[in-house]
This record gives sequence, C-alpha cells and structure tokens, in this order.
Amino acid sequence: MNSILILFAHPVLEKSRVQRSLLSKASSLPNVSVRDLYELYPDFNIGAEKEALAQHDSVLWQHPFFGILLLLY
Repeated sequence: MNSILILFAHPVLEKSRVQRSLLSKASSLPNVSVRDLYELYPDFNIGAEKEALAQHDSVLWQHPFFGILLLLY
C-alpha cells in the first residue's frame, strides 16, 4: 500500500472546525502521516521536511483557501 504524507498548514487551526475534522480523520488512517507545518516550524524554516518527503510515495498539501475566496468578492 502506498504511503501518503499530508503537509498541513493552517495559521489558526483552533478556529477551523472543518480543517480540524479533516486532520483528525486523516491522522487515524493507515499509511498516512500528517505533519502540521505551523506546529513543527513556528519560524517557517521547513528545510527538514525533505526527509519526510523522501519517505512517502504521495504528498498532499492541505491548507485553507479563505484568502482566495476573499479576493473573489
């Protein structure tokens, strides 16, 4: 089975019910690793993620789209 890495980034996760729910469900799946970039790298230096990327078959970027939606209005 393929291993999946979810690189998760949300600046205010505690305010997002949808993202928290997605993160919780995804974390419980077999062969899925979730890495919360805001939690792991408060200084935004994510260079250490290269190793995590190399250890997985697929990568999913999960992040909010609210900034894009605000621009549409």
